[in-house]
Amino acid sequence: MRLKKRQKILIAIVLIIILALFLFSILNIATFHNLDDLKEARKACLSSNIGNKCSFELKEEKIEGICKTIKFGKVICKPAPSQIN
Repeated sequence: MRLKKRQKILIAIVLIIILALFLFSILNIATFHNLDDLKEARKACLSSNIGNKCSFELKEEKIEGICKTIKFGKVICKPAPSQIN
Protein backbone atom coordinates (compact mmCIF):
# COMPACT_ATOMS: atom_id res chain seq x y z
CA MET A 1 0.00 0.00 0.00
CA ARG A 2 2.78 2.41 0.87
CA LEU A 3 4.59 1.81 -2.38
CA LYS A 4 1.59 2.95 -4.40
CA LYS A 5 1.39 6.16 -2.39
CA ARG A 6 5.07 6.89 -3.08
CA GLN A 7 4.58 6.17 -6.75
CA LYS A 8 1.73 8.66 -6.91
CA ILE A 9 3.86 11.30 -5.21
CA LEU A 10 6.75 10.69 -7.61
CA ILE A 11 4.46 10.86 -10.63
CA ALA A 12 2.98 14.12 -9.34
CA ILE A 13 6.46 15.62 -8.86
CA VAL A 14 7.55 14.59 -12.36
CA LEU A 15 4.38 16.06 -13.90
CA ILE A 16 4.89 19.34 -12.03
CA ILE A 17 8.47 19.58 -13.27
CA ILE A 18 7.43 18.85 -16.87
CA LEU A 19 4.65 21.44 -16.67
CA ALA A 20 7.03 24.02 -15.20
CA LEU A 21 9.54 23.48 -18.03
CA PHE A 22 6.80 23.73 -20.64
CA LEU A 23 5.45 26.98 -19.17
CA PHE A 24 8.95 28.43 -18.96
CA SER A 25 9.56 27.71 -22.64
CA ILE A 26 6.27 29.41 -23.56
CA LEU A 27 6.94 32.45 -21.37
CA ASN A 28 10.42 32.74 -22.82
CA ILE A 29 8.91 33.93 -26.12
CA ALA A 30 5.69 35.34 -24.65
CA THR A 31 7.32 38.77 -24.59
CA PHE A 32 6.02 39.31 -28.10
CA HIS A 33 2.28 39.63 -28.62
CA ASN A 34 2.14 38.43 -32.22
CA LEU A 35 4.30 36.86 -34.91
CA ASP A 36 5.13 40.17 -36.60
CA ASP A 37 6.77 41.37 -33.40
CA LEU A 38 8.77 38.16 -33.20
CA LYS A 39 9.89 38.51 -36.85
CA GLU A 40 11.19 42.03 -36.16
CA ALA A 41 13.07 40.76 -33.12
CA ARG A 42 14.69 38.00 -35.21
CA LYS A 43 15.75 40.43 -37.95
CA ALA A 44 17.58 42.56 -35.38
CA CYS A 45 20.00 39.72 -34.60
CA LEU A 46 20.64 38.29 -38.07
CA SER A 47 24.17 39.66 -38.25
CA SER A 48 24.93 39.72 -34.51
CA ASN A 49 26.37 37.19 -32.12
CA ILE A 50 24.58 35.91 -29.05
CA GLY A 51 25.06 38.35 -26.18
CA ASN A 52 25.50 41.43 -28.39
CA LYS A 53 23.30 44.47 -27.94
CA CYS A 54 20.55 44.94 -30.52
CA SER A 55 17.59 47.18 -31.24
CA PHE A 56 14.52 47.23 -33.46
CA GLU A 57 11.44 49.37 -34.13
CA LEU A 58 8.13 48.13 -32.79
CA LYS A 59 5.00 50.22 -33.22
CA GLU A 60 7.05 53.40 -33.66
CA GLU A 61 9.00 52.69 -30.48
CA LYS A 62 12.68 51.74 -30.38
CA ILE A 63 13.23 48.56 -28.40
CA GLU A 64 16.73 47.72 -27.18
CA GLY A 65 17.84 44.36 -25.90
CA ILE A 66 20.38 41.57 -26.16
CA CYS A 67 20.57 38.79 -28.75
CA LYS A 68 19.58 35.54 -27.04
CA THR A 69 18.86 31.99 -28.12
CA ILE A 70 15.30 30.75 -27.69
CA LYS A 71 13.51 27.53 -28.56
CA PHE A 72 15.01 25.37 -31.33
CA GLY A 73 18.20 27.45 -31.53
CA LYS A 74 16.58 30.59 -32.95
CA VAL A 75 18.20 33.90 -32.05
CA ILE A 76 16.09 36.96 -31.23
CA CYS A 77 16.61 40.41 -29.78
CA LYS A 78 15.15 39.94 -26.29
CA PRO A 79 14.19 43.28 -24.72
CA ALA A 80 15.03 44.27 -21.19
CA PRO A 81 12.19 43.65 -18.69
CA SER A 82 11.77 47.41 -18.20
CA GLN A 83 10.81 47.80 -21.89
CA ILE A 84 8.08 45.15 -21.89
CA ASN A 85 4.58 46.65 -21.88
